[in-house]
Amino acid sequence: METLRKTWASLVVPRVNGLTEEQAEQARIIASISLMVICMTVFGYLLTLPLNRGRFDALLALLGAALCFSITYWLARSGRTELASAANSVLGVVAIFGATALLGDVLASSNLYFLVAVSIYAATFLNIRTAIWITVGYCALVLLLGPSLTDQSLEQVFGGPLMFNVLSAGFTFLFVHYWRLRERKRSDALSISETRYRAVSDHVSDYIFFARFTPEGSRAIIWDTPDKFQALSGYGTQELGPETFMMVIHPDDRPPVYEGRARIAAGEATFNEVRMIRKDGCERWLRIERLPVHEDGDAAAATGYYGIIVDITEERDARRAQDELALRRAQFSMIDTFVKAISHDFRNRLSSVETTRYLIGKQVSGEALERIQPRLEQISLHIQDMIEQLTNLTYINAVSRLHLSPANINDLCSGLCSSLAKSMGENSIRLRFEPAARPITLNVDSGQLERALMHLLNNAITHAQEGSVVLRTLVSDHHVLIQVEDTGVGIEADKLPRIFEPFYRATMHER
Repeated sequence: METLRKTWASLVVPRVNGLTEEQAEQARIIASISLMVICMTVFGYLLTLPLNRGRFDALLALLGAALCFSITYWLARSGRTELASAANSVLGVVAIFGATALLGDVLASSNLYFLVAVSIYAATFLNIRTAIWITVGYCALVLLLGPSLTDQSLEQVFGGPLMFNVLSAGFTFLFVHYWRLRERKRSDALSISETRYRAVSDHVSDYIFFARFTPEGSRAIIWDTPDKFQALSGYGTQELGPETFMMVIHPDDRPPVYEGRARIAAGEATFNEVRMIRKDGCERWLRIERLPVHEDGDAAAATGYYGIIVDITEERDARRAQDELALRRAQFSMIDTFVKAISHDFRNRLSSVETTRYLIGKQVSGEALERIQPRLEQISLHIQDMIEQLTNLTYINAVSRLHLSPANINDLCSGLCSSLAKSMGENSIRLRFEPAARPITLNVDSGQLERALMHLLNNAITHAQEGSVVLRTLVSDHHVLIQVEDTGVGIEADKLPRIFEPFYRATMHER
């Protein structure tokens, strides 16, 4: 039985590409009807062969009918469904009148009642106006040829087969018209809904589609956004075959996608995060969400589903950066706790060392003092340096606890320069501030920013020796730049990459 079904399906499948699913289905139905009529004609002739022995007119009628319906069969498989339907309707009328002429007597009259089947067929596959004209045509033929073909009076033909066909066809047309009107309204409502859905999806997704499950268990894409798919992947939706989307998924991530399809068929909403390899070789991350669609209130199985695909590469990068930031903050918090735990005790011990150095300097004199004085001064410098490094470490850990608020950067820098200039007194170094041409307001931790700039300025003043130090603010490409420039010897180029290393300090011969 399955072999017969597959053979029949292969005989009626359209031979042309580019048909919509609805057009292809209509072409299969019309081709099936034409092929069925051909088979029934041959089978009917074979059954009545003993009665028709020696009647060449019956054989010619059979060959003519088979030839004509073979043409409509070919037209249907070629995608010309409207022409095939019109031809089938006309051939149906001819076949019924031909059979009436061949049978004669009572059977001839009964045969004319089947003309309503032509009206039903025409109303199904053609527009109502064409179906009405076909019905008017065969009704006229019934009035003209009925009495002579059936050996009945005009009144009998009028009250019998003619009235039956007119009334039956009329009710058929009313029903089909009402049904098409209702379907048109539903289609318009669906089109409006789809338009709204597309408008929304264009802003929340990178590719969207609707797929319907077929009786064979496969899926058919009813509509999608091919331009967005090409922008997303670099491929056309059919460039790699019917499963182009699956082909662009990373091979290691395809099993979860197949599993998600199986679960959505069972009516369960699913999502996956998978990698996609674009046509240019670039790897991107996608989130695939599937929303099941149920019909007739059946929540057990889905008849189709919406697929919503979003490029989440930047989102994943941001999440990874947030995770790294959280880890770094945790590390800073641990260091901060450690620094707080030892800082007080360490400073006390350094103070003790400094006090001892001072007392030694006071207690020793003469030639002995001259010998140890350079060493005492070196100890003092080391103690000051260690205290400064502890202070810097405290500042570094404080960066993880920022308190942001709007601040005028030009005003902050100007106030900092004024305060520092007063503390410098009669220093030979000139300190000046060059503000940006327009006000700059940013959300910053003012205390931390002042401390960082103060550190840079003190460093510049210390190593400028003479000349000037300039603090400058600039705006470039939506970024704010703060520059500290001095006339010191600077740092050698090969040492610049190390200036952000903790506790690194360039020696004088490296400057």
